[in-house]
Amino acid sequence: MFEEIFNKIQSKNREIKCLGIWGKDGLELERQAYQEFSQDVELLGAMLADVLSRFETITMSALTHMIRINYPDETLMVFSLTKDYFVVVLAERGILPGKLDFYIKIHRDKMISSF
Repeated sequence: MFEEIFNKIQSKNREIKCLGIWGKDGLELERQAYQEFSQDVELLGAMLADVLSRFETITMSALTHMIRINYPDETLMVFSLTKDYFVVVLAERGILPGKLDFYIKIHRDKMISSF
């Protein structure tokens, strides 16, 4: 469903290892892997959803960079998509967050219309 959109974002950000969409309910909507990675992205997505849902006062605004976690060799970034869904990106540490944000914003409406 999102494969074409994910591939376009990854083609401009080759450092992406995995890209996916999760709901605040903890369920993965779709995920695409591009490289080997050491983190359990499924578990991380579910844990992030749990944290976000516990903060009742959090309003997930349109595609703001919400969370960035640096691991020794990887970076996990979370971007809000809608009030109920967020984009999770696991990438090499050298990724440029602003560039990634730019390409996610370009494809935001198409991702939302694919629900």
